[in-house]
Parts: sequence; C-alpha cells; structure tokens
Amino acid sequence: MNRVYPYNVALALSFNDPEKNQVYESFVAGALNTEHYWRGWAREVDFVTSPLKPVEIKSSDRVFHHEIRNLEYFISKFSAEEGVVAYSGAAGSFNKGKLIPFAELFAYTS
Repeated sequence: MNRVYPYNVALALSFNDPEKNQVYESFVAGALNTEHYWRGWAREVDFVTSPLKPVEIKSSDRVFHHEIRNLEYFISKFSAEEGVVAYSGAAGSFNKGKLIPFAELFAYTS
C-alpha cells in the first residue's frame, strides 16, 4: 500500500479530525518533495531522502528511544551515514543521528 500526502499541507486539514502527526508528515513531504518511505519486516521509516538519509517525523517535543528503533535499524541495515528525527523539541543527537526542530529541518536536508 502506498502512502498519499496532499501536495499542499492545508489540504491535510480538510480530513476529518486529522492527527497532528499527519499534518506534520504532509508538511514535510511537500517541503522536501520526497516520494520515498521504507517499510519492511514490520518496521517503517517515514521518509527516505536522497542521498540515502532516513527521516522520522514526531509531533511531540520529546523523543524516546523506543520511538526511533526503526530508524536505527534502517541506518544499520542500509549503511546510511545518519538519520534525522524532526520534532517539536530542541536540537540534539542520538547515537546514529540528529534530533532536528522542524524549523531547522529544511536547511539541514537540502
């Protein structure tokens, strides 16, 4: 099954009571113009940009380790240099990537 994101984030708001994460994912998909995600072995990464960089979207201002296990798995399996978690919190890092506030994501991935 393919994912579908509205081209304009305003269209995401037209769905019946969209979850905050759906709105963030639509915004990132349109802004990064990304068409790829990864799903396999009951795991999933929200977006994969070129060059090979997995991106996870979290709508909260805190990220717990169990929420990025799939991202870390992808990085190890495909030998990606690092991963990115875009979220509402402050900039930081984890052992295989960076935590990036939404406002800084677009400068980082371009």
